[in-house]
Amino acid sequence: MFDDTEAVQSIGADSDLGVVYAVVALDDDGLADLRLQSERIATGSVDVELAERLAGTSEDEAELEIFERRLTIRGPQSAAIGEALTISGTAVESDRVKLYAATDGSYIPLYTDEAELAEPEVANDGTWESEIETNRVINLPGTYRIAAVADPGSAQLGATESIDSDTFRMFEVRSTTSLQMSTGSLTANISRNEIAATGDDVVSISGTAVGQGDNVRVYLVGPRGRFLGTDGTTGQVESIDIDGDRFTEDYGAFDTRGRYTFLVISKGRDGEYASDYGFGESALQPGLTSQQAVEIINDEYTGAGVDDQIVELTLHAESPSLTVDDFTTNGQVVARKVTVSGNSNRERGTDIFIEVLRNDHSVITSSEAKVDGSNGMWSTKIDLSAVETGTYTLHTNSGEISTSLEFELVESIDIPTQTPTRKPDDERTTRSTEMPVEESTETTMREPSDTPATSTSMVGFGVTTAFIALCIIVCFAARRR
Repeated sequence: MFDDTEAVQSIGADSDLGVVYAVVALDDDGLADLRLQSERIATGSVDVELAERLAGTSEDEAELEIFERRLTIRGPQSAAIGEALTISGTAVESDRVKLYAATDGSYIPLYTDEAELAEPEVANDGTWESEIETNRVINLPGTYRIAAVADPGSAQLGATESIDSDTFRMFEVRSTTSLQMSTGSLTANISRNEIAATGDDVVSISGTAVGQGDNVRVYLVGPRGRFLGTDGTTGQVESIDIDGDRFTEDYGAFDTRGRYTFLVISKGRDGEYASDYGFGESALQPGLTSQQAVEIINDEYTGAGVDDQIVELTLHAESPSLTVDDFTTNGQVVARKVTVSGNSNRERGTDIFIEVLRNDHSVITSSEAKVDGSNGMWSTKIDLSAVETGTYTLHTNSGEISTSLEFELVESIDIPTQTPTRKPDDERTTRSTEMPVEESTETTMREPSDTPATSTSMVGFGVTTAFIALCIIVCFAARRR
């Protein structure tokens, strides 16, 4: 029950007194080092007394609460391969914990993100924690049992060999939890797909990289096959840090019109890139076409046994453009506050200057707008309510390009309204008196009338024609008699 320290002179027990005791020697300062082996004591409260002799008066005493040794383990239920993973728990009355992953009937030691064996020490409050590397041991998709063993013994601490199930079950204090591992993911997007080829406009490349290590690589291929850095420097590639599974970088390398291709690449399950093309001593190849450069990068990071992920993005650089929407009605504008809008391929936040000019080019009023990077639109309001009527020019300017729209300022705009045109009487009669054919062959003879015949009973007949037709009908009826 007592550790054999230098201070311990003898150890004994007295059944009559119901005590186990140790005789200790005090040093010159009146102190002694004494340690108890708590695993030999039953759980519950234990009194420890200090006396000059076995049956003597107690000089001092303390009460100890003995708990049963127990181990807990907790961690996420799922994680992406390559993702940082924290496993923690409690280990009461233990000094150290060793972590394993159960796979194929064996228990394989796990490693920390610093490539050391996952054998965390237990803190004074009984807790422990370890950052687990997921690019080894548990680097295949599937379900794993993560096992923790408290104080496994000197033979296992520091050992890199796996153990079998029988050995694992022999550990007195152990605990397990389930963990689902899946393949990590890479996403990337570009802030806009078109840009002005000014050399100053900027686009942003951003995305998420779950379980993809601590960085992604970005190859930017220009219209002439050159590899470009973030500032347009030729012969460069970029490594962008991942922070909280996210990454972002600004590029301002677009001074030539044409198509630009971004290739964003992340590590595979093994935590390594398949190629170091453009990094270190592996120089980028010059004199390529744009298509050849893109094909080379894809070949470097694909193939048998390679699981690096690639996302390809495209951007078109064009001459700067600026348009203004027609805000007039047939060239006229009422003297009031009006909304002026347009479109530009300049970058987000580019200033658009708007002026209303007289015929002598003097400025009547002016305003400013900013380009919305998401859709290239710009918009502002101009107050023309105090401006005299007449002909003016709306002039817009973005710095590199300008455009104009002439309009007439008026007090009001008369919009002519169209009135319905009435159809001629004969057309209305034709539509309203059209009859089926069988009605024209009716054999019932009607009495003659002194009233002149009209065209309302026979479609398209005049007076004379109707009289002849009536005679024919009468004659036909007389024959039948």
